[in-house]
Formats: sequence, C-alpha cells, structure tokens
Amino acid sequence: MSQRGKALSAVYLAAFVIVGALASAPARSQARYEEHDTLERFYLRLGGFNQRDIDSTLRIDSKILGLGTIVDLENDLAMEDEVTVARIDGFYRFNKRHRLGWTWYRTRREGTAIAVRDIQIGDEIFPVGAEINSHLDFETYKVGYSWSFINVKKYEFYIGAGLDASRVSLKFTGETLTGEEVETLDYRQRSTLPLPTVAFGGRFNITDKFKLRFRTEVFSLEFGEFEGTWRDTLLLGEYNFGKNVGAGGGLNFYDINLKLERDSLRGVFDTSYTGFLLYLKTYF
Repeated sequence: MSQRGKALSAVYLAAFVIVGALASAPARSQARYEEHDTLERFYLRLGGFNQRDIDSTLRIDSKILGLGTIVDLENDLAMEDEVTVARIDGFYRFNKRHRLGWTWYRTRREGTAIAVRDIQIGDEIFPVGAEINSHLDFETYKVGYSWSFINVKKYEFYIGAGLDASRVSLKFTGETLTGEEVETLDYRQRSTLPLPTVAFGGRFNITDKFKLRFRTEVFSLEFGEFEGTWRDTLLLGEYNFGKNVGAGGGLNFYDINLKLERDSLRGVFDTSYTGFLLYLKTYF
C-alpha cells in the first residue's frame, strides 16, 4: 500500500473509532462536558521520532532555463530514506473546551551520488558524471487551537485549526571535469512554507492508566503561492505509570504534495513516510 493509502486508512480508522465510541456510550454520558477533573491542563511529550521509507521527489524551476528536472531524492541522489530525530509535542488547556497545541521537530538528510543523466536544479545543470552532494534540512513548527465538542472522562473529540510553518533549506553541490579543469556547481535555497491546516482528533481511555490518542491534520487548497495537499496523522497509545508522568508510542503517516509559485522558489515538492514515535510525557 502506498504512503498516501496508509494515511487515508489511518483517517478511516480514526473515524471508525469515533463512531464506535459514540454508538457504545451509555445515554447518561451523552452530556458533552460531564463533571470530572481535568488532569491534563498542561501536557508535554518528548520522544524519538523515526521516519522510514521516505519517498521524495523535487523539481525546482528557473526563470532562465524553464522547468527543472524531476528528481527522486532517494534513487537519483542517494539521499537517506530513514532518519531518527527528536520531537516535542504538547498543549495547554484553558478549560474543558479550549486548548492551544504545539509541535516541533527537525529532519536533516544527506546523500552523495554520480549523475547518470543531466539534472537541472534551479539555474544549475549537473551533467552526466558529476558527483552531486545533496543536503535537505526540514524544520517543522506547528501551533493550533482546538475546540473539544465532547470531553467526558471516558473520551474526548475535538476539531481545530492551525499553522504548519516548515523552514526548508536545500543545498546541492557538485564537481564535474571540464577539459582539464574541475568546475564546481552550487545551488542553495532557503524558504519557509506556512500552511494553514484543519485538525480532528481525540482520546479514548481504555483504563484509568492506558489510553489511545489520534489526530489527523489536512490541507488541500490553493493558498496564495501554494497549491497542493498535505496530510499528517498520528495514532498513539500511552500508559500513565505515575501521578504526573507516563510513556507512549505509535505511528505517524505523513504525505505532502506541494506546488510553489514564488518569485524566489518555483517548482514542486512531494514526500511521504511512515513514522514511529516513542516518548515520555508529563502532565498536570
């Protein structure tokens, strides 16, 4: 199954969990906000985030040379297809209805390969035989507001909106032999991609100590200089082993297909991966 198919399957699974939870809930708990202690007014998790089976394609156009070459970063440039990074997530809850959440992680990947065809990246052409060193630095910041339309002791469901601001740094350098001289080729680009997103998620308490969480964020529209789709889905299970501490883990399905029409950066960028997250958490 493709990464995009996995992400959609995760969304369908989340919807199934919600429908099942609501259908099986006793009538007395249908009040949207029953009286119970809010144990997670502040919530923070810190973990290791393993991204694997990364599949990325990139095309950077030039005003002078026109459309660039569609490059498979993993196959054409031998960029790493698995990395492990640190990740921070959390939220602050104002009350049972409203909260503000955040996420940060940074992915750095590198690769070295010999070009088997001419590759145009922006204003640079890397000819056949050139050694290309590639670097991709993808730093993600998320902030968003969520409204819990149901929040009872057993389960909670919310919708929200926010901003995913990714800072992207690209560097492609190469050397090629021209006659008896070595020519150095260098393309660098830095850009920030601010994408508005909508989110849907919740939790389901299996026991007092063990719970499930899910969250899916989506973007699919034309927004100024951006056009494309973006999906990010988390499915987590966690266990509270102390009064204010716990641990958890789960899956992350990520898929982005983006077209840019900026003056400074024009082209397309597609990437997807399956992520595995293990973390410690604190809450009070």
